[in-house]
Amino acid sequence: ETALERTLRGAIRDFRTAPSVDEPPADWIVRDQLLEAIRDDQMELYLQPVVEFVSGLGPEVVGCEGLVRWRHPEHGLLQPSAFLPRVEEFDLLGPMTELVLATAIALQMEWQGAGIQCPISFNLSATQLSDITLPDRLGEQVDAAQHDPSCFIVEVPEQAAMAATDTAAEVLT
Repeated sequence: ETALERTLRGAIRDFRTAPSVDEPPADWIVRDQLLEAIRDDQMELYLQPVVEFVSGLGPEVVGCEGLVRWRHPEHGLLQPSAFLPRVEEFDLLGPMTELVLATAIALQMEWQGAGIQCPISFNLSATQLSDITLPDRLGEQVDAAQHDPSCFIVEVPEQAAMAATDTAAEVLT
């Protein structure tokens, strides 16, 4: 069993033990709580393996999708549906995305030291597709870490792409 397989097996176990039912957005969440959660490492990146099935060779892990969860000190593990609408409402998507990327970079650095190559993907929202500064900010993070940008995949969910503004093409380019 490789180090990547052990990491992914742990991620699958953690992912399976997390609550599976999405919660409605929590009315009790206020901006200061989210800022504290981002600042104090209460946000956790769960990894969901991306598996490709090659005929005759069986499944092969070709990447991971990073999924953020909030380990709230009083309410436990919160699913994205409970807090991401508030993150967007309070205009905190930028700091949240930068935190997710910083966590992914740290994982990539650890994996690189173990000889593992496995890209990590994460989603952008429609709101982020109108932020012309986003590509530079994310690129600066990756450059500062002196890490290979091909290790990170930005995904645009269909809903986000459909709701995107004219700026989206420029941001994605």
